[in-house]
Amino acid sequence: MKFPAVILVLLCAAPLFAHPLEDRAEMTSEVVVVSDSRLELVMDFRYENVMASWSEFSGGSGHGNDSLDRNMDGLITRTELKVRFAELAGKTFQFVAIKLDGQALGMKPDFERFQFDNLDDPDAKFDLEAGVPIDTFRIHYRFLFYWDAPQPLAGGDHTVEYSFTGAQGAVRDPTQQMIAYDARVQPRRRIEGSTYDQGALPRLTFTWHVKGEPPVEATDQPPSNMFTEPEPSERPDGEPGPIEDDDVRSTVAASLTFVVGCIVAVLGLASFLFTLRKGAPDGKSLGKALVGRALMLLAGTLIAFGAMVRLGVIRLLH
Repeated sequence: MKFPAVILVLLCAAPLFAHPLEDRAEMTSEVVVVSDSRLELVMDFRYENVMASWSEFSGGSGHGNDSLDRNMDGLITRTELKVRFAELAGKTFQFVAIKLDGQALGMKPDFERFQFDNLDDPDAKFDLEAGVPIDTFRIHYRFLFYWDAPQPLAGGDHTVEYSFTGAQGAVRDPTQQMIAYDARVQPRRRIEGSTYDQGALPRLTFTWHVKGEPPVEATDQPPSNMFTEPEPSERPDGEPGPIEDDDVRSTVAASLTFVVGCIVAVLGLASFLFTLRKGAPDGKSLGKALVGRALMLLAGTLIAFGAMVRLGVIRLLH
């Protein structure tokens, strides 16, 4: 069916706009709590009469700019639909804002779940490759945006605000057009306690309850071990406990190491002095013989020194 010329003239003369929020579409929307870390905004736009749909198809002026039917051939193709979806998604948040605890959320479009239907035949399958004729088509758009928390939210209550930030004519009754749902339960339920500001810029406010662990408050006390009791330093019978047993074994080992180091150092010193006095054994260089004895003396000294550090006799760091 072709429009009468007089209707086209009236449409071209009327103030027509670029976004469904400013146009003659009927709008409903939902903010959905999908999980403890995900929010979604679903917006439905229904162009209830053919003339309003024609405005969106053509841009209202017949030149195709800022419209769905870009080349004005009367057909809608997949490419034209993708371009229009991207344009409208980019403009949506010129009018809409969602905040979590006072901070604006960067909602992202989920283009795979955007919808384009004919209100007169919602279940019809379109051949967008060949093009869909628009003569008597009444548009239904569904836009879906999402936000995933970059890290787990703290357990407890969080405040969500969904509001319009610029002039729009689509919202007449926020209580029916801006609804919060909790989809973590099935069937999903409308979130109780939601409040509305029905002024010039409509706003929905509701509480998002997160079941995670509450935040841990800062403390100057060291954390305790919540799983096991600390080992006692002394058993009830007066015998050393496990901690003291380890200390005793460590002290005995370090003492023995010190004794061994001293013995090696003494033997090294004695052999060095003996070689210096009597000379090297037959056929050997005196220098090489003295170096060998000196290394033995040095090794013993280092062993004894390390044992003294372990015993606490010598402290390397204060």
